[in-house]
Amino acid sequence: MSLDYIPIVKQLGMHHSVHFKRLCAKHCKHESITGEDDVKVAAKKYLCLIADPRFDNLELRELLPYIAELNDETREPYGYGWTSEDGLYISQNMHNPVWDWHNDPKVVAFKAIK
Repeated sequence: MSLDYIPIVKQLGMHHSVHFKRLCAKHCKHESITGEDDVKVAAKKYLCLIADPRFDNLELRELLPYIAELNDETREPYGYGWTSEDGLYISQNMHNPVWDWHNDPKVVAFKAIK
């Protein structure tokens, strides 16, 4: 990904996506909107910086973090993602995504909304 998002992350005081497990995963306790047993969503919103390599752009969105059980023995037991409150928008976390489709938009940084 050629987007230079580091200055924006620093300016907004955001956390890099690698910190999802430490800062967000513990809050993912609620059932998903779709009712999937293997997906748990947090109730707290975060301001997310999303990088879209298809169009070489960055976007800010308010999203809820979620964790999903992975059935892949070669990876961690959970993958990380982000969703809108209505469940219509989904983005993967840059670090340890649920799906690793290389050209999809990914959350590269986040910050809790007070």
